[in-house]
Amino acid sequence: MISLTVQGAAALRRQLERLPNNVGKKVVIQSLREGAKLIQRQAKTNVSVKSGKLKRSIRVRVAKGNKKGNYAVFIGTGAADRLFVGDTFYGAYVELGRKRAKSQGGSRAFGVSGSRKNISGRPFLGPAFESRQREARDLIMLRLSEGIRREATK
Repeated sequence: MISLTVQGAAALRRQLERLPNNVGKKVVIQSLREGAKLIQRQAKTNVSVKSGKLKRSIRVRVAKGNKKGNYAVFIGTGAADRLFVGDTFYGAYVELGRKRAKSQGGSRAFGVSGSRKNISGRPFLGPAFESRQREARDLIMLRLSEGIRREATK
């Protein structure tokens, strides 16, 4: 899993704590989602397209905060914490590649040929994160401060 920790956010955290709990949570989730959308757009640009199904399946999900006030954002295909699920399970193969399984004798009886090769991945999520993480972090911080100011003046 790739993670991005926002440093220097102590002042923002203190300001968020002054807001009502549900309002602060709303501001955080909106800010995280907006920052993650930058990375999502880059991942959609990076992914190789045959049918377009994998490109359309790249989604942003924000996980609920824990008791410490930490939130998580997932960008990818399938379930947030599992790679090989759903209609676009092959997205993990595209991102990570695949190693050929060793022959177990008699595998030809099941239609598995011995000519399968290792397939190197064509990463689209990792490079998207690497190229846009600073922009995403800056946008998250900007939206957090704007949201705090907006909600504090209501």
